[in-house]
Amino acid sequence: MAPLSKFWRLVSPTVLYRLPVILYCCLIYWQSAHFSTNSDPLFPHDDKVMHLLCYAILAVLIYRAFMGGTWYRLTSKKLGILSGVLSFGYGISDELHQSFVPARTASISDAVADLTGAAAGITLLFWFIRIRSNRA
Repeated sequence: MAPLSKFWRLVSPTVLYRLPVILYCCLIYWQSAHFSTNSDPLFPHDDKVMHLLCYAILAVLIYRAFMGGTWYRLTSKKLGILSGVLSFGYGISDELHQSFVPARTASISDAVADLTGAAAGITLLFWFIRIRSNRA
């Protein structure tokens, strides 16, 4: 038996579901801690679109982590709401973090984009799940 396959059998499935969330949050934190170069925007409000996409992905990763765990008492709808709230909460903490970084500012409009992204991510995930279950 290869040593790598033995390693993966020892790693808890819970870790495999939660590790992407942790790594993604670290990536967001790292990006927020760095000074942003003021380049020309690709299109109007491109930063808001990036916030929306970023927190939509985070909400889906959080939902995936919950579904891989032992949250049996919560319905998928409640887990979706919880995932969106946690994603938005991380967005708020990120905006607070940015307020302490030189050359960065916190913005309510960014927080609104974070909330919209989290809600959109969970909504699209549920829509995708519904389509897949109808095909089966």
